[in-house]
Amino acid sequence: MRSQRSSPETVEITKLIKNIVEIKETVVVFSEATFTPVPTYTTIPTYTPLPTLAPVLITATFTPVSDLREDRTAGLYLVNVDISPGIWRNDGLADNCYWSITDQTGDIIDNQFGMSGGIMNIPPNAYQVELHEEC
Repeated sequence: MRSQRSSPETVEITKLIKNIVEIKETVVVFSEATFTPVPTYTTIPTYTPLPTLAPVLITATFTPVSDLREDRTAGLYLVNVDISPGIWRNDGLADNCYWSITDQTGDIIDNQFGMSGGIMNIPPNAYQVELHEEC
């Protein structure tokens, strides 16, 4: 039977593994985080645990009052909440029809005053639509 001799490389790898295990066993783990006003440099990495907070599950529920594409009466409507963007047609018969479409800052994107019976194009980036009773 032939004797097995360890090569120099095997001996070095074994010594290296033993050193790593010894270093790993001497690592100190702190149970609480400490505050340091400036970064500190250590030869051995330190462990800072993450805070353990109870998970909070927030669930939003949305119950639409009506379909966003149903006919609308006079009032203020938020786009994508109360009214959908797109082309809307007015079938009214009044002469004093007024509607306006505004952005989040209140600036008018589009509006009309005059005879009813036209169309209104609500862009997706609009914020609010105002319809008057005559329309």
